[in-house]
Amino acid sequence: MWICRDHEPIDDFISPGESVLVPTMGALHKGHLDLVQQAAEHAERHGLRSGCVVSVFVNPTQFDEPTDYERYARVLDDDAARCRECGAAGVYA
Repeated sequence: MWICRDHEPIDDFISPGESVLVPTMGALHKGHLDLVQQAAEHAERHGLRSGCVVSVFVNPTQFDEPTDYERYARVLDDDAARCRECGAAGVYA
């Protein structure tokens, strides 16, 4: 499984129209992981070469208080490992 950081071109990892996206803010829980597994199965069933891609983006404008944004859990290594276990092809963070 690959991990693409925001400074890398995502085109190096996926082909247009050949993936299923699961957008998240990270700190993944069972609901997220169920979606990742279903997306990976869908991609495989439909022959999508780039598979399931999970995005992790914490949007600062979603927080009223800057301190809430600063305290929001950022556990990319753990999230990526859990995505791998659920069949994701990659994580874009």
